[in-house]
Amino acid sequence: MSHAPLILVVPALGVAPAYYQPFVDALIASLDAEVTVLPLPRMSSWREGWFAPRRLGYAQLVRTIRDELARLRAAQPSRPVFLIGHSIGGQAGVLAAAQDDTLVDGVALVACGTPYWRAWPAVQRREAARAIRLIDWVSRCLPWYPGRLIGFGGDQPRQLMRDWVSTARTGGYSSIAGSGRWEAALATVRLPVLALRIEGDNHAPESAVDHLLHKLPRAHIERAVATSARLARETPARRHIVWLREPAAVVPALADWMGRVSAGALTERIADRKEASGDEAASHAGSDCVSLDKGSLLSIASPLGCRIECVRGSIWITHDGDLRDMTLSAHDSHLADRRARMLVQALEPCALRIRPSRQADVRYALRPARLPLRAARLAG
Repeated sequence: MSHAPLILVVPALGVAPAYYQPFVDALIASLDAEVTVLPLPRMSSWREGWFAPRRLGYAQLVRTIRDELARLRAAQPSRPVFLIGHSIGGQAGVLAAAQDDTLVDGVALVACGTPYWRAWPAVQRREAARAIRLIDWVSRCLPWYPGRLIGFGGDQPRQLMRDWVSTARTGGYSSIAGSGRWEAALATVRLPVLALRIEGDNHAPESAVDHLLHKLPRAHIERAVATSARLARETPARRHIVWLREPAAVVPALADWMGRVSAGALTERIADRKEASGDEAASHAGSDCVSLDKGSLLSIASPLGCRIECVRGSIWITHDGDLRDMTLSAHDSHLADRRARMLVQALEPCALRIRPSRQADVRYALRPARLPLRAARLAG
C-alpha cells in the first residue's frame, strides 16, 4: 500500500490552476505525491460577474477546501494529507484545517501572510491603505471585482473581495459573514505548519507572515526562506508569483518537511493533537461509545469527516440520497465523505464508537425503530 502523500494546493487570487503545473510536476517528482490544485472561484467575463451568486466569499471558500480535504482523507485514509496554500489560499486553507484538524496532517503556507495593513512594514502601509480603500469602493459599487482592470487579484466575486477588505482593515475574521468562531478555532490548531517565505516578496513580507502565525499559538511552526538567482532578478511584486516557475527554490524545503512529518519526526505533537481530538469527540457526545439494540437508529446531520467504528455486532450505514449499502462488523470503521444525513442502524445488538468532526451534529433515536427494507434484507 502506498504511503506517498496526498497534497491539496490552494492557489492565490487570480492565478489559474494551470500556472501551478511546473510546481505540481516538481512535487510529484520529489515526493511521488498525488497532487490536486483546487480552483478558486473567479470570473471569466464581466457578464459572468454580473450574474454570479453574491455570496461567494471566504465562508464558501473555506467550506470548499474542507470538503476537498475530507474527500481526500476518506478516499485513502492510510496516506498522509497535506495542504499547501499560496497567499489567500494559505489563509483560507489554515481556516479550513482549523474547523477539523483531523482531516490534514500538515499545512504549508507559501508566500502567505495576513493582508492586515498595520502588520506590514511602515514604508508599505500608506500604499496598502490606499489599495484597500480602492478595492473596497470598487467591490461595493460593482456586482463583481474587476481585478484584471485594476491590476490586483484577477476578476473575483464581489463578496470574496469584501471579505478580503474586512480582514485587511481589522486583521481578523470576526466581521466576516459565516465565520462563526474562526479566530477561536485557529488558537486550538495543533498541526505541523511550515511558513515558507519568498525572499524579497513585498506581497507577503515577514511581518505579515508573523501576524498570521501569531493566530496559531499551539501549532508546531517551522519557518524557511526560499531564494534563487532568478527570483533575485525579479521585482519584489513579481516574486510573489514567479516562484511557481522556479519550483526548485521551494520544493526541497517542502519535501524535507513533509518527509519528516510523514515519517513521524513530529510524532509527539501529532499524538497530542489526536488525543485532544479524541477528548473533544468524547465530550461532544457525552460518551463516544454507544450501545444499540437491534433495529435502533442513529442519525447524524452534516456528518462530513465523522468516523463510525463498530466495536461489536454489526451495523448498516447509508446517507440520504445514496444508493450504497455499507455494513460494518466488529473492528470495521467508516469515514463519512459527504454532508448528506447519515443513518446508522443496528443489524443486531451492537456497540459503536463515534468520532465526530467539529461540524457533525449527532442525534440518537430514543426507541427501536423498524428496519428499513434494505437493512432488513441484510439482517436476514
